[in-house]
Amino acid sequence: MGSLAEIDRDASQPLAIPDTSLSGVLGGHDNALNFLRLILAATVILGHSAPLGGFPYDWLEAVADSAVDGFFVLSGFLIAGSRMRLGLLAYLWRRLLRIMPGFWVCIVVVAFVFAPLAGRYPGEAYVQQSGVEYVVANAGLQIHQWGIDSTLETVPFPYEWNSSLWTLIYEFKAYLVAAVLLWLPPIRKYAAFIVPVIAVAAGGAALGEWGYSRFGTGWMDMDAKRFFAFFAAGMALYFLGGWIRSSLVAAGIAGVAILAIRLVSYPWYLGVAPFLLGYLLLVLGGRLPIRLGARNDISYGVYIYAFPVQQMLALNGGHSLGVLGFAAVSTALTVPLAWVSWKLVEEPAMKLRRLVPAHLFK
Repeated sequence: MGSLAEIDRDASQPLAIPDTSLSGVLGGHDNALNFLRLILAATVILGHSAPLGGFPYDWLEAVADSAVDGFFVLSGFLIAGSRMRLGLLAYLWRRLLRIMPGFWVCIVVVAFVFAPLAGRYPGEAYVQQSGVEYVVANAGLQIHQWGIDSTLETVPFPYEWNSSLWTLIYEFKAYLVAAVLLWLPPIRKYAAFIVPVIAVAAGGAALGEWGYSRFGTGWMDMDAKRFFAFFAAGMALYFLGGWIRSSLVAAGIAGVAILAIRLVSYPWYLGVAPFLLGYLLLVLGGRLPIRLGARNDISYGVYIYAFPVQQMLALNGGHSLGVLGFAAVSTALTVPLAWVSWKLVEEPAMKLRRLVPAHLFK
């Protein structure tokens, strides 16, 4: 006997065929991308636990590096969509609101909360003038001063308070590149053809720096090439998403390929992995049923506060926990700070986004 649904269905109407493309499974905001970004942030904490806790597991740092690459590829995908929906000024305004207030509060908290607390430990001292200089020197997002005199002199990874922040300037520069590229009418009109070509060229430039210099360019440093290769791949996948099928099997194969390439050749990882990593993360983002972080996105807060939290844990003898314990406790201590950052700084800042009309200066 057929089900009631089958009996009630109008036979003259065709059955709806689900859209299994990347764009289809990631439609709207009902996806797991924020959850994945939270996982990536936690992975960075695990990777940083080796040097910050004084553990001899250098390979964990490579894991953290790949997690940062994942941030960039997801950011490229999301930013491409934002730029296509918004006018230039609204897009730039929202990017500033998303990254700068949280960053500014973080460096102030490090300079005037974390560092003075660290100065109370044996062998440590705090110089307030250096704290002021830390905030002023780094306020433009480019990190010029890494430490605060005379703190973090007794930890396994001395002198640096928040080394995670150095990637943010590259993120913001990628925002600017996306703003300009998708403002130019020919690129905007034919983005599905042009942006993938740019992404492939970016991967070639990153790969070329390490051994194929004919692909290199003199006006970008290696980090810029690396990060833009992943960011551009995310952008390309946004425009190609309607033509690429979302498959968990293919995503698994991509994951294995990424690991194999990373183990065999880092240069080829830079050249090939951006699209593979982007595909893997976007498939998971569309298929995973977890919506943690969908409404309260604390991934940015986790990323920017974890490093100083880990340094404070190191001051308190965190090495006795072992690397996994060090990572777990660091994560548990960071999440509340990230939640406060989201609720008191980032979310209120984003409420100002409508001050600039969405379609102004398209």
